[in-house]
Amino acid sequence: MGKSITRHSSSFPSVTGTITRWRVPHFRQHVIAPYFSVRLLEQEAPLYTGNCLCGGIKFRIESELEPIQICHCSQCRQAQGTLFATNTPVSSAAFQLISGAELITSFESSPGKQRVFCSKCGSPIYSKKETLPGVLRIRAGLLNEELSVKPVAHFYTGSKANWWPISDDLPQFEEAYVPPNKA
Repeated sequence: MGKSITRHSSSFPSVTGTITRWRVPHFRQHVIAPYFSVRLLEQEAPLYTGNCLCGGIKFRIESELEPIQICHCSQCRQAQGTLFATNTPVSSAAFQLISGAELITSFESSPGKQRVFCSKCGSPIYSKKETLPGVLRIRAGLLNEELSVKPVAHFYTGSKANWWPISDDLPQFEEAYVPPNKA
């Protein structure tokens, strides 16, 4: 492996070498520096596979996963039929549909937000927002492999189900996370 590139004292190793990037203090968005150095693949990118309940939709993800976001908003609870949704953001470029394109359907749950699911079994696959182009929020429970990431925080706890207490030590946000400089 090559040496890390340092720019403004921030360098992060990547699977493809080392990319200089800055983490925006927002759990859903990353900015890659406009000028960076990437070495040729010296090892394979992580591969994750997933499928819906009926197996009609199959996909793969060829990238690292972002930490899991636990969303307690009423829309996620209703769309999942459970206490919360567990989402892991991935680049849409890393997502590859293997089979089931004819089964993919979507619903605009709020302006600019699409929830994508299987039309046969109803399994939610991912959501995407116009405000975050290129990012898919994959439902973590669909992935077949052991995940290298863990949950990072609970979001929209202000609208969580009142009959289930949150009993872990993860950070909790009553709404979406708002970076301090954006408040």
